[in-house]
Amino acid sequence: MLPVNVLVNPAHYLIDDSLQGSEYTWVASILKGLAECEKYYLHIITGAVESFSDDSHYYKIYEILPSIKDKNSLLRRLYFLFKKSATSRLLNRKNDVRIIHHMLPYWLGVTFDPDFIIRDKSKAYLIGPIQSPHLDTLSDSLVTGTDKLVYTALKRASGYLSKLTLRKADSIVTINTHTREVLLKMGIEAGKIDVIPPGIDTDKFRFMPFEEKDQERIIIITVGHLVKRKGTELLIKAMSDVARKQKNVELSIVGDGPESQSLKDLTRDLGLDDVVTFRGSIPHHEVCREYERSHIFVSMSLDESWGQVYLEAMACGLPVITTKNTGSNAIIRNGEFGYLIEQGSHNMLLDRLSILIENKQMISEFGKKARQEAVDRYDWKRVIIPRYVGLYDSLMRRVAEKNH
Repeated sequence: MLPVNVLVNPAHYLIDDSLQGSEYTWVASILKGLAECEKYYLHIITGAVESFSDDSHYYKIYEILPSIKDKNSLLRRLYFLFKKSATSRLLNRKNDVRIIHHMLPYWLGVTFDPDFIIRDKSKAYLIGPIQSPHLDTLSDSLVTGTDKLVYTALKRASGYLSKLTLRKADSIVTINTHTREVLLKMGIEAGKIDVIPPGIDTDKFRFMPFEEKDQERIIIITVGHLVKRKGTELLIKAMSDVARKQKNVELSIVGDGPESQSLKDLTRDLGLDDVVTFRGSIPHHEVCREYERSHIFVSMSLDESWGQVYLEAMACGLPVITTKNTGSNAIIRNGEFGYLIEQGSHNMLLDRLSILIENKQMISEFGKKARQEAVDRYDWKRVIIPRYVGLYDSLMRRVAEKNH
């Protein structure tokens, strides 16, 4: 039986399976999984491919990246929108496409897709996985100057077209129930929304039992872009109190960003140069090793729409301590393999850290449960990809019913 033609339109501005934790890698993982099932042949429109290693012959990639240096510019986004639509029409004429899948990006209230608005009734249309935007999506450095003025001026029109695109879709995938609730409030039908979270490669992120690690020094790790939203300064301040009570604790900060120097200055001012280590931005295979040598993962982020780093830490067998936010609320079960604490709560962070540091058996038990959670609910190959294949199968049945 010949595979069904699917047009993935678009598969983000970039495909890169080396950037773990990013939307780019979500896209790469979903594409690989769908191609490897050999039921569907993927015609993939994307901006560019940085890294995509796959032995399957069930896909072809079309790169349309413009030669515009600022990847976040409005000009680039508009060029991409019209170029991908033109490429889409060409591929539709050449191939018997049955499913059109707008994968990513999709900013609620901003992104719209002409291919969905002027749709072909004989095909099935899918959007996702989409997430609700960060609080600072349009207020941070991603959108500035004239572009920001244009976005503001076109807000009403793009909002209408974005909602119309969603209504024209046969099915929408959200990464969590929070985003599903956002869509319901926008008037999107509940029956067309499926919640499928991003996954984790549990073979790449290997489980390292607590008993096999160096236990002379408990290593706390935090991973992420060093921006205000991540709340890393709160963790450093807490380490000042932890270090006074515990002489065998270290904080490893993995990542870089605009707050890097101020965090290093804070560390020096608090006299924590022997306690806090800045690892900087490092290749992802080395990040895996950092998880493996660490004992506890902590994030004080104020806002996460998902939180892939939680899954990475869990897959490697680390308990997770994190603030309550959209991403952590969806992943962490308080008291089972980690702790959810109030945002900005210095005392709660100190208390939960002390509980684990003083009880190594609990670190071990939480770590094993965290790993099992990652395997049972989030493994890309065994759990998440089969749900996407099932969704494609369901869409094909709907197409068959409509065409008879």
